[in-house]
Amino acid sequence: MRRFAVPRGIRGALVSSVAAGSPAAVAGLEAGDVIVQVDRQAVTSARTCRQLLNRAGNRALLLVQRQEITGYTMLQR
Repeated sequence: MRRFAVPRGIRGALVSSVAAGSPAAVAGLEAGDVIVQVDRQAVTSARTCRQLLNRAGNRALLLVQRQEITGYTMLQR
């Protein structure tokens, strides 16, 4: 988290890399982003994030922290 300048106290799943052309790339995710929520459910770990994304199906609303900025994006698979 320190490597990507994620502010202290932010909890979630760190995006370590994004493949070009992937649904994550289309949604605008970048390495260093932290997924804080999936469909308004708190993400506490990478495992929790995967579980919530699997339950979400083809579309998921993500709350993403990028350094000091927090915003929503839609992930479509």
